[in-house]
Amino acid sequence: MDCYLVNELGLNASTKRLAVQQMGCMGGFRCLNLAAELTATNPKNRVLICVVDVRSGLQNQLPPVKEGESHTKAALLSCALFRDAASSAIVGTQPRSYERPKAEWLRGASHVIKGTLDQVSITDNDSSSIKWFNDKKMPATIGSQCPRVINELIAGFGLTARDPQYVVHTGGPAILKGPQAILRLPDEQMQASWDFMHHHGNTSGSSNIAILHHELTRDQEKPREFIMCLAGGPGICIEGAFLRRLDRDAVAGSTPAWRQQKLIGASWVKRTMYTVLPIGPQSMLGFYALRSYAWWMGFRDNIEGYTKYLTYIMGLASLA
Repeated sequence: MDCYLVNELGLNASTKRLAVQQMGCMGGFRCLNLAAELTATNPKNRVLICVVDVRSGLQNQLPPVKEGESHTKAALLSCALFRDAASSAIVGTQPRSYERPKAEWLRGASHVIKGTLDQVSITDNDSSSIKWFNDKKMPATIGSQCPRVINELIAGFGLTARDPQYVVHTGGPAILKGPQAILRLPDEQMQASWDFMHHHGNTSGSSNIAILHHELTRDQEKPREFIMCLAGGPGICIEGAFLRRLDRDAVAGSTPAWRQQKLIGASWVKRTMYTVLPIGPQSMLGFYALRSYAWWMGFRDNIEGYTKYLTYIMGLASLA
């Protein structure tokens, strides 16, 4: 897939590629942290993050059942819960004159919650369908460990866990309510996640960058300077990223999603920057939602068709 993108987007043949898989609902933030670390080694480096989840071709296929039997609640839930989506971002340091950073990456963190391997499982069946299992304890497990990750990320900044704005993966209402209740946060501090949950549901790891975009571009009277990004995935693992917003005045003035402001001064030039490119005239910046009937369009046994569709999505970013 990465080679197809290099060809179709006209990227340099020497472009270095890394395919990250099996990270589940925290894939976007894991890629963001990895990209920030890679760009720190060379100010000329630019990393394109592409997070794609086509659940209609994977988890949204009900496994066959014997006559007289019915599908399990878990199987039905997996088909109803997830949605297809893709999101992208560019990460680099020392922005050029034409680059418009939206936020500064400050720190990333990964945390494996030991002894929880049995709480999430995904099994490939012979029928090409996937058997999915989530333990009811999973939301509470993730929520209980979030303060540990948050404190690690904000250490040394003179902040408390209640100071940042929060961007949390929309794994479901219980996933959002867990850390919100533990930290005693008002809905406003997780508004972007609740908005995304109501409009798009669970789009797995691609939601990470998409919700972050929504937070960076939605209209706010007094946007908070710091942003805490959190997501949980198989393992169980928690991935966190701590950012500083660069365009607080622009957001307060209701900046259109498709217009980015140049709000970078000399003091920022040596720091890692995070920016998002517009994808599609009718979509959110950095996020493209597949059509509502994508679940039956499918790309099963059709890697070429899947590649062309993905290339079309990413090609709208005008990366040349």
